[in-house]
Amino acid sequence: MKEQVPEKERVLECVIEENVVELAKNLIRIPSPTEGESEVARFLEKYMRDNGLETELMEVEAGRFQPVGRIRGTGSGYSLIFNGHMDTDVLLLGTPDPFVPRIEGRTLYGHGIYNMKCGVAAMVEAAVAIKKSGVKLKGNLIVTPVVGEIQGGVGTVANIKRGIIADFGLVPEPYGEFIALTHAGVEGVAITIKGRSEHIGNMERGINLSIKMAKVIDALNNMKFTYTPDPRHPGLPRLLIGSAILAHGETYDLKGDAFLPDICTIIVNVRFVRGMCPHKDIEKVLEKMKSEDPEFNYEMQ
Repeated sequence: MKEQVPEKERVLECVIEENVVELAKNLIRIPSPTEGESEVARFLEKYMRDNGLETELMEVEAGRFQPVGRIRGTGSGYSLIFNGHMDTDVLLLGTPDPFVPRIEGRTLYGHGIYNMKCGVAAMVEAAVAIKKSGVKLKGNLIVTPVVGEIQGGVGTVANIKRGIIADFGLVPEPYGEFIALTHAGVEGVAITIKGRSEHIGNMERGINLSIKMAKVIDALNNMKFTYTPDPRHPGLPRLLIGSAILAHGETYDLKGDAFLPDICTIIVNVRFVRGMCPHKDIEKVLEKMKSEDPEFNYEMQ
């Protein structure tokens, strides 16, 4: 009687390195900047469908799509989501052609392969291997290549709102050769202050937002968060003011450098530990400044 192969081995036998690499190459060949992911979404939906997965192409926004692949279980076990983003970082043009995949030694190069088309290829091929192996899962496996990671995870949020959830999730971001079981919280805050514009010749009559925002930036960089330290995240919390713009009017017109700007916005990024509410701590700092300066008014989003 032929010895039965364990289920794990049956799945691993269906993982073909050449297939994983070829899928990754094809993903490199398809540009997928933020808000331009639909072509690669259609490719992945067809790829999963052709390999036996149950699929759908979900419209996140008008004309913007992301695929969902499923292998349904018997219903007697936990469900699992594979999740990875299709959008890529800003492209820095150069040679060789970033959309032509190339292999040097054991390394594959091409735009977006590190962040994170490598992970998307791996999770899709893992699901395909499970399907081809014939192993029956107890819980559902859901494969979700998503749009808009750079926009705060709009694709993942859209999935959650539509009920595409599971008991556990696996995100193959390229952290390294280990599994990360916890992750820092992420919060982005936009702070806008408005003033009164005057020509440089009469600037004393206006409100100099560059000086006011400089005080805000200094206060935020020196603020103390309210939190309980987490030994798993010794470097947290941390705050970064990653973007700032001083301009004129609601359209942020950069012309007119001889006039005081009447609008200024900074974008604050905070990485935090469990139990924190970073925006509340930031708001306390701003409220204190407002109480000390009657000309200081802010909006926070």
